Amino acid sequence: MCTVTWLRADDSYQVFCNRDEKLSRRPSASPRHGTRCGVGFVAPIDGDFGGTWIATNEFGVTLCLLNGANLSGIDATERKDSHRSRGLLIPALVGARSVDDGALNATTRDLSQFAPFTLVVLERARLPAIVEWNGQQTLVEFDGDAYLPLASSSVNGETARKKRQQEYHRLVGRGVQPTVASLLEFHRSHGLGPGPYSTCMHRDDAETVSFTHVRVTASQATMFHSRLAPCRQVPGTTAKLNLCE
Repeated sequence: MCTVTWLRADDSYQVFCNRDEKLSRRPSASPRHGTRCGVGFVAPIDGDFGGTWIATNEFGVTLCLLNGANLSGIDATERKDSHRSRGLLIPALVGARSVDDGALNATTRDLSQFAPFTLVVLERARLPAIVEWNGQQTLVEFDGDAYLPLASSSVNGETARKKRQQEYHRLVGRGVQPTVASLLEFHRSHGLGPGPYSTCMHRDDAETVSFTHVRVTASQATMFHSRLAPCRQVPGTTAKLNLCE
């Protein structure tokens, strides 16, 4: 369960991510540096299964995962026969050198062991790619900007997507380039009030448990991560990663 947005400039981009989870889950660990198949990356770590929902590597590629299918609108219902955490997918793909590489690696894997998900892959000076696994087939869209914002929810996912899209259009506008300020306001937003469909989500059993902000330039990636809902405005942890020339 997440809400993800981004903005792109000529030679840089930024990603913003609210992570929504049940309160019974263990808190995530702050961003850590790691290496996979010889490729350096930085990512926060899921407290329950050890995977992650967002990572940026030394090639300036960011991968971010949401539950459910945003392209075809399938709710994020857990499959009874699904036995692998979706968060384990990003560590397997984090060596991607480009948007095309990340999308290809995702679509050529056996995804039958995972419940439905949406994966966005970003790099500098390129449109992002969105890869969806809806439990039956894989869909790929290479004009990811057309799907802003991405959102998922375990409670009536389609309604949550529509409500958050409406709030996005109210705060950011339609057909306009978002700004850092407008996206930060959107990710903190409760709309008409905090609840299961607000961007900064609050329910009795679940809420937005963290906020992550990634900025990638030609030389460096910076990942800020706060382990509480963005409406609480608490300090977080920042990790930096030098990029390959």
